Amino acid sequence: LLRRLQQLYRYILVDEFQDTNIAQLDLLWLLARDHRNIVAVGDDDQAIYRFRGASFGSFTIFLDKFAAGLAKRPIAPLTLNYRSAGRILRTAGQVIALNERSAALPKKELTPRKPDGEKVRLVELGSAEEEAQWVAQEIERLHDAGVSGTSARCSTACTRTATAWWTRSPRAAFRSSSASFRS
Repeated sequence: LLRRLQQLYRYILVDEFQDTNIAQLDLLWLLARDHRNIVAVGDDDQAIYRFRGASFGSFTIFLDKFAAGLAKRPIAPLTLNYRSAGRILRTAGQVIALNERSAALPKKELTPRKPDGEKVRLVELGSAEEEAQWVAQEIERLHDAGVSGTSARCSTACTRTATAWWTRSPRAAFRSSSASFRS
């Protein structure tokens, strides 16, 4: 069965590699150890699924297994960012710089393709309910100020938060606000 699968999957591309766990790495090794026609695309700074067994360490394990014996480690950092404004990238970069980092992985600095955008604000709130109330009021404030694209930006920001939080607190906060809510 293994030989048949190795022949069937001679070229392997793993996207979102930062989400892989040890069992998945072992499976990749079984499938690609002979031909090593494998590419992994991912961001070690986004390895946030530790509770599912994922770790930024997967990148060094991948390199140790698949690039062993190579004169140069085949790493090509992708640094152009098309999604986020410059200020957000710089702020995130400053926070990420505090993380533990493997010497095997290159340091990277993201370059935004969008302008700087608005100043980044840090808002510290005491509970999920307070956070929901603040988000609803902020959407309402931006909408009332006529800021274009407010609903799209706020919708994106809100829906990227934790699902458990999103199911309770925002519904109540939006009911008491003039901002619209759609789930």
